[in-house]
Amino acid sequence: EGKNEITLQYSYLYGDKYLNTMGVLISDQYHFSEKWGVQLGFGYYSSSTSSEFQTVEQTSAEPFAYDPTWLLKLTAVYNPVYGKILIGSSITHFRIDAELGLFMAHEKSANDLQGHLIMDSDGHSIESLNGVQTFTKIGPIAGLSAIFYLSNRFTINIGTNFMIAGASSIEPDAGLRKTWLFNFGGGWAF
Repeated sequence: EGKNEITLQYSYLYGDKYLNTMGVLISDQYHFSEKWGVQLGFGYYSSSTSSEFQTVEQTSAEPFAYDPTWLLKLTAVYNPVYGKILIGSSITHFRIDAELGLFMAHEKSANDLQGHLIMDSDGHSIESLNGVQTFTKIGPIAGLSAIFYLSNRFTINIGTNFMIAGASSIEPDAGLRKTWLFNFGGGWAF
């Protein structure tokens, strides 16, 4: 009750078949009570193109790939489960966090678009664009995490988030974009 928990996590985004996106996510969770809290997180990401991107790039139509550069999330956190498990000969405390809130992500096209016909990840033609395009998306985010206490202060965190974003000005007819975010890291409670 009334405590902060800072976490630093390795983060992997899954949902764009043209990119492999990894990064670092740092967050601060403030616990109002044993069951409720609020979390603010910031992630910085880097992407590399997948083999599928390189294959499609050789055709006359160039794939449109989202390259996230940063992510900001604000969520309400509920801790429905707190327990103890026996690992080896020692007892480890754990909790399960469920979170729901909003995210904002800054993205850019993964390639310098030289007047090519652009396709979205479903293969629909979008339009012909020039240069690297940047945009910001806002949408809902939900997540589930398992937190294991190594001591009263230090934790191991494993979690996932699911994000949904609408269309952007670059691809207004592409519909909703769904992305999974997998996180692993450690935390410090104080």
